[in-house]
Amino acid sequence: MKLLEIVFWISAFFIFYTFIGYPLLTYFLFRFERLRYFIRFPEDSGKVFINPEIAGKIILDQRFHIKSYTPFVSMIVAAYNEEKFIEKKLINCLELDYPSDKIEFLFVTDGSTDKTPEIIKKYSEIYPNIKLFHQSERQGKLKAVNRIVPFTKGEILIFSDANSFYNREAIKYLVRPFQFEKIGCVAGEKRVVSKDGKLEAEGLYWKYESFLKKLDSEIYSIVGAAGEIFAIRKDLFLELPENTINEDFVLTMNIAAKGYRVIYEPNAYAIEEPTKSIFEEFKRRIRISTGGLQAISLLKNLFNIRKYKFLSFQFISHRILRWTITPISFFILFVVNFLIFLRADILFYKIAFYLQSIFYLSGFSGLIFELFKLRINLFYLIFSFILMNFASVIALITYPFKPRTNIWQKVER
Repeated sequence: MKLLEIVFWISAFFIFYTFIGYPLLTYFLFRFERLRYFIRFPEDSGKVFINPEIAGKIILDQRFHIKSYTPFVSMIVAAYNEEKFIEKKLINCLELDYPSDKIEFLFVTDGSTDKTPEIIKKYSEIYPNIKLFHQSERQGKLKAVNRIVPFTKGEILIFSDANSFYNREAIKYLVRPFQFEKIGCVAGEKRVVSKDGKLEAEGLYWKYESFLKKLDSEIYSIVGAAGEIFAIRKDLFLELPENTINEDFVLTMNIAAKGYRVIYEPNAYAIEEPTKSIFEEFKRRIRISTGGLQAISLLKNLFNIRKYKFLSFQFISHRILRWTITPISFFILFVVNFLIFLRADILFYKIAFYLQSIFYLSGFSGLIFELFKLRINLFYLIFSFILMNFASVIALITYPFKPRTNIWQKVER
């Protein structure tokens, strides 16, 4: 009985720490960092002094009086069979508020069998800063990107997706922090917006992630960028193994491991439609979790807490626990709680078991409602949360048997 109680509390701790404890801890550290590093001038001036040595620990926003900065940048867009979105993406690129003579757009469409290359070619004949790279063989996004990086002219590389669309000032905000030498990567904000205004679990998840990124960025460094919108110094680009799944995460973490700051810039954002169904999102989550497990191996050097200190702490707390221990803890907590419930008449454990049962029954109800094209927000969110963690469990079980490849069937949006 004592052993069961110990396992119960350990499982509960991992769940609480991952989703509530770590955010609370980073919030308190964030408040402490602001007290240490923000030196305010008199209120009437509205100015804030920034020490460049610690600039990577803070978010650069409109309050900060820093000079205009417009280096030559190269935006790389990997587009596989994206004829549904590609023209809208091209127009979005051309409407960005950045000098046209200081930006180039490189579209790589390897393996595309629809009209994506033709549409891009039509625009490239009119606009000289739009360039098309195409070959008939599909070898995956990472190999396609590795192939065209040597052709880029920019000192800053921006990575984007064909189905995500930037706000007009995004490029200016993304490149501005690179004035500071310690900044190696700037990550924008991913926003998932539904056309019909329906509540989307994916969108809420990214709001939660954005909140954590803001805190992580101000304290030290964010733990991975959203692949839809991030920028790096070209000389920090690293050719990763071609089977890398979460290439954006591994690339940005390698930059952080080199001692550069990876910061978050919410004023640069990419808007994307949600996945077509929660089940499409489930497939995507399994893939992301599988890529996360692979990343643990590729980034195993970050477990050296003595060398990487707070970055190691962030890596473990924000990512490793989510991909490994925490999803399993949900299952262990329920089973152990059930065994205690059967063996002992202890009110606390009875209440805990009833609450867990209600939670999972609510999630199951959310599944039933989704199957019938109904949506009750509370049940839907609980179902989505359970599904996200279940996807991580599936990834853990199948990881040893799955071939690692970054070529995959995209989800419908």
